[in-house]
Amino acid sequence: MVPDTRMRLATILKALNDIVGPAIPAEATFVHEQLALICKSLAIAIDHSAHEYAFVVCDAADVMSLARDLLAVMAEDFPGRTQLADLVARGEKVVPGSMPDHIGLEGFLRELKLAIETTTADLFTDPEDGRLRQMQRLILDHGDRQTLRERSWTIATGFESDARNIPPIEVLLYEQPFPAVANAGKPNALPVGSGVT
Repeated sequence: MVPDTRMRLATILKALNDIVGPAIPAEATFVHEQLALICKSLAIAIDHSAHEYAFVVCDAADVMSLARDLLAVMAEDFPGRTQLADLVARGEKVVPGSMPDHIGLEGFLRELKLAIETTTADLFTDPEDGRLRQMQRLILDHGDRQTLRERSWTIATGFESDARNIPPIEVLLYEQPFPAVANAGKPNALPVGSGVT
């Protein structure tokens, strides 16, 4: 599993508290004050990171609501009204229709991965079974895609041996065809039984 942003920041925070802090001389009060501010900022970033996208969605939805209300009051020939109306029309396609559940999605993803792992644990026991071979191929292909994303995601660490041939994460996330899902177009919809409310 690739460490997420919260895990990475928590690792840095722990190192600062457990290793860097104790190594600073006690009389260096200004340095200790600055370290405390840095640690506090990291703790805030850890707390906010899971909700950052939701914050942007909420802000965008609220501003969209304001824009609609203003358009309803504006005269048709009000300066800038056409541009504002065009932006609202674009927003209808860009701003999600419901609040994303980041934590719920992560929990559902863990549950689904575990279910797939449990269900397919014995796939490689019978190499002569055509259906098993087909499922093996699906899993291997998925593993290739997941590994590529993970290698791209961690490329900034400098440990990637083939960095030139790894697509940027922006390309893999935003420019590649998105896998078809049954709830496409419903940003906050999760399958029944996901445990998310």
